[in-house]
Amino acid sequence: MVVALNVLHHTNNVREALIQLIRVLRPGGLLGLSDTNLNFILIARRFSKTGHQLLNRQLLQTMLKEQGCEVMTMDGDEHYYLWARKPHPVNAVSDTTTY
Repeated sequence: MVVALNVLHHTNNVREALIQLIRVLRPGGLLGLSDTNLNFILIARRFSKTGHQLLNRQLLQTMLKEQGCEVMTMDGDEHYYLWARKPHPVNAVSDTTTY
């Protein structure tokens, strides 16, 4: 399990930060994200007017799905939390296994 509380607003590249958080999880591991930093929200709104995307739960949900994660539960937008699960690798299993 990886839990990142009030962390993502400190990164320069949220997508790369998410990739690294997912990388250290075992298959099936849980990733918890939350942010309630009002100062960051005000800064993000300023940047969004100059072409940067406002960091919110919907954007994070999209980024996680792009990495193959299943979003388990979520709530909020600017004051958000969400839990996602890292995918299990698909392994071919032979029907001819003997016990």
